[in-house]
Amino acid sequence: MSENVPATFGNSAVNRDNGASSKSPYVRLYEELLQDLDSPFAEFLKKLHGVSGALKVGHPFGPSIHSIIAEADAAEALHMLSTDHLYPRFKDNWARALTYRHRPLKEATQANRTDETLKEVIQKAEEWINALFDAICNVTDVNNKSTSVELNMFKSATLDMKAVEAACRSILIALVHRCIVGYCGIRTSSSSYASRQDKRLTCKDRLLAVINALKYDKRICKDVLTEDSKVNFLVHAPMAVLKCKKTQEKGNDVKRDLLAEAAAARRQVLVPSATPAVPVGFGSMSSTPGLVSDDELPVPKGLNSSQPSFCKNLIASDGFAAPNGEHISKKQTCSDMQGGDIGMEGGKRICVNMDAINTDGENANILVEAEPAQK
Repeated sequence: MSENVPATFGNSAVNRDNGASSKSPYVRLYEELLQDLDSPFAEFLKKLHGVSGALKVGHPFGPSIHSIIAEADAAEALHMLSTDHLYPRFKDNWARALTYRHRPLKEATQANRTDETLKEVIQKAEEWINALFDAICNVTDVNNKSTSVELNMFKSATLDMKAVEAACRSILIALVHRCIVGYCGIRTSSSSYASRQDKRLTCKDRLLAVINALKYDKRICKDVLTEDSKVNFLVHAPMAVLKCKKTQEKGNDVKRDLLAEAAAARRQVLVPSATPAVPVGFGSMSSTPGLVSDDELPVPKGLNSSQPSFCKNLIASDGFAAPNGEHISKKQTCSDMQGGDIGMEGGKRICVNMDAINTDGENANILVEAEPAQK
């Protein structure tokens, strides 16, 4: 086999001797680890990866994604994974396509594979399943708000406990696979942001970090219950996942506060400010004019208050609001008056200059000019 093939993909001779059509690409790695173990979990892994016997499990693709093998020659298929430019298309080879899709993006190190705590975790698998189950179901002292959807999901009496336990077992299988083979998740923009601490974790410490993340953040619990890809990434970088969730929560709080401030500012703009009422009278020309009834206007001496044209012109003059709401020009207000007590002859045009009014209490002087009425 080509020297470019990663060590992860196993020994082709071993694959041929044991029958390539029934072996996992990672059979050698699992065989070396599991040969001295006899726990129920170890026996399950042996059958799952074809170390001894065979096992079929329910999965959308038929067998487990960890046991997907290439047709005919495993060595050729594994060589294809590391030299993909020779195989631009899979040409009806479905097993190769799935093997490539679930290839290790981050290979496990030799220290990961020889870690003594790995065997300890496999031997005491049921104890770790109970710890994972309790962590997912925990709803006290969590990092979530009391009103969060994720927290209420795990407080609900309708929570599917079988689904929770199935997720726990899936987590443990994925964690062991991460320690033996590497990270086999789907490549995303965040698939390689495992922290330095994550990379140095032993198998047992990695599992404890996963339990800690599940115990205190229900968003992570919801992720592993609903998405297999989130399971793979959690076991790959448990500390980074927990830190990321905390950062997202802080960002959401800041965004929520900014939106609340913006909404309050909009409400303040929409509410009109109260304008103080200014009393308006004939003796005080206010900059904020108001409507004045005819009865409230003082009648200057020499004019007959019974003449409605006078009051109408006076109201419509500069500084007063017109009864019909229209703006009246600031020019001199003129009106045709027939007779009156002014001493002018009938038929003449009387012009009242409102700018020349001298107001002094009730003794108001109005300067009038008479000009011939237009014929």
